[in-house]
Amino acid sequence: MKKYFFIFTFILLVSLSNLYAQKNMIIDSLKKELVNSKEDTNKVQLLADLGEVFNVLNQDSCLYYCKEGLKLARALKYPDGTARMLTVLGIYYRAVGDLPEALKNLIQSQKIATDINNPLEIGRSLLGIGLVYQEIDPAASIRYLKKAKEYVSPYEKHTINFINRIDINLGINYMQLNQLDSAFRYLNSLYEKTPPGDLVYSPVRMFFGDLQFRMGNRNKGIELLNQSAQINEKDNDHYAEANSYNALAEIYKKLKQPDSAIYYAKKALSAAELVDRKSQMIISANLLAELYEPKSISASYKYLKIAKDLNETLYGASKVQGLQQAIMEERERQQKIQQEQLAYTNKLKQYLFFGGIFILSLIAFVLYKNNRQRKKTNNKLESTLNNLKSTQSQLIQSEKMASLGELTAGIAHEIQNPLNFVNNFSELNKEMLEELLAERSKPNEERDKQTEDDIINDVKSNEEKINNHGKRADAIVKGMLQHSQKSKGTKQPTDINALCDEYLRLSYHGLQAKDKYLNADLKTDFDESIGKINIIPQDIGRVLLNLYNNAFYAVNERKNSLLPPASPETIGKGVKLNTPIYKPIVTVKTFLNPHSGGRGAVITVSDNGNGISQNIIDKIFQPFFTTKPTGQGTGLGLSLSYDIVKAHGGELKVESKEGEGTEFKIYLNP
Repeated sequence: MKKYFFIFTFILLVSLSNLYAQKNMIIDSLKKELVNSKEDTNKVQLLADLGEVFNVLNQDSCLYYCKEGLKLARALKYPDGTARMLTVLGIYYRAVGDLPEALKNLIQSQKIATDINNPLEIGRSLLGIGLVYQEIDPAASIRYLKKAKEYVSPYEKHTINFINRIDINLGINYMQLNQLDSAFRYLNSLYEKTPPGDLVYSPVRMFFGDLQFRMGNRNKGIELLNQSAQINEKDNDHYAEANSYNALAEIYKKLKQPDSAIYYAKKALSAAELVDRKSQMIISANLLAELYEPKSISASYKYLKIAKDLNETLYGASKVQGLQQAIMEERERQQKIQQEQLAYTNKLKQYLFFGGIFILSLIAFVLYKNNRQRKKTNNKLESTLNNLKSTQSQLIQSEKMASLGELTAGIAHEIQNPLNFVNNFSELNKEMLEELLAERSKPNEERDKQTEDDIINDVKSNEEKINNHGKRADAIVKGMLQHSQKSKGTKQPTDINALCDEYLRLSYHGLQAKDKYLNADLKTDFDESIGKINIIPQDIGRVLLNLYNNAFYAVNERKNSLLPPASPETIGKGVKLNTPIYKPIVTVKTFLNPHSGGRGAVITVSDNGNGISQNIIDKIFQPFFTTKPTGQGTGLGLSLSYDIVKAHGGELKVESKEGEGTEFKIYLNP
């Protein structure tokens, strides 16, 4: 086992390993052992090693060895091998751009490794999950990578390469988040201690060079990137070569040297094509499309089409939906683990509680005679408490009846309009059909074919309107039922920052899958001092999702209203018609609730859309009130959100300036 783990640490993960100088020796050695091996657990580990080697050399071979190893591990009922093969398979899918399948296999690996308490395999799967999240959410990737680091000892020689790769990816994530000081802490340490010839020597120079340029050390950054590119080209490491050349192309674009930028972007695209790394090809093609735009429209369009086709392959609507489903399943699994841990803790507390009750019972028995006088006082207090409970029940019932009256009025008002349309068009159709029958009862020579056709077309048109308004009424009723539905969730300690961030990404990517032109800047400012808040995460998630969707709708509506109109002077002359003249921004912030003794939280969701008129802002939390066009909203979202927050003992408030934007604030108490 140690032999296989040693090989694994040399080749792990993937996109950073420089294996080409040693590929023949490693592959020949592994294949020779494979030929002579029996159908046992050692063969599973050999197949895993081969899968990892070929992950950076030949994707088809990688997939073949992964499937063979997984089949054998399951046949042998070898959970350690099954977990490892699933990790290798997940990393393969990450390399080819199938992120939903990658996450599915890595999560399954982590579950198996956790069930058998194998720290090494847990660390491997967490590292793989961190790399998947690196593509979509660098902050979440950092959390998984740091957690993976907890499962390996930094003092054992054979785990050094494992930790180095975690540190490289931590540096990459912090660069993506523009936290350059944190990125420098990880990458500078590796840069100083990595000698020439080490497997991470070239990757460290590549990413540290990129970081140096971002921090203002231009010459040093370009020098290190060139060193990395030369090493990768010499070793035929085309994936790392594409990374280096893309970084150089970006630098020369920023330096306003388009010819040099085009040169390196083309080299990057060629290198990425050799190993079919679509994510790098998208970066290169987008760069070339942008760089060629002022030079050659046809060349720019060519590369733009390449990028668009690749982007659809990797990040199309089905892939986004699959990834969202995988993320939600992982989150639910983590919640289940937390609930099981909480249940175990509660069980211990129950034992302590009953033990305390027993002791208190003994004390109560001793003190019983001395408390007889207090019994009368307690009876009076109990009577007062019963009166208070009765009064409270009456107040609650009164409030329910008042809410029911408002809800009934809103329903009647909202449903009446579509029902009126249905009735009116039904009457019209009845009259038209009678007219049609009368026309057809005439002798053939007196019948007017045009009149009959016109009547039939009018009837069809009216039927479509009846159908549309019937669906509108159906949507209102479904929304009403959802509004009245009680949540079955239980409160549990929840990381508010993670919840806000996760639902923001889900909302944005989900809406983008429906509307590819939706685009907005997402800004977050999370207060890390906030601890976990006791809430029902599913319900608060519904509130956040509704507020996010409304914010994206508002900025998209304003962007569309500000698009410059098409004219004969602009059409066909290379003028971009769909360039918005303002930048859509949705901002999410969290901070401690100052009115809860520093234990609660405040969440703000703001946008720079058209804002809400002061004439109607007091009505937006009323059921069935909506500012959206007919058919696009039932007006129950904010009302439902308001009730959910209120049920948590909190408040939902809104501030808006017409023409400037809107801000919602959720006040949560522990």
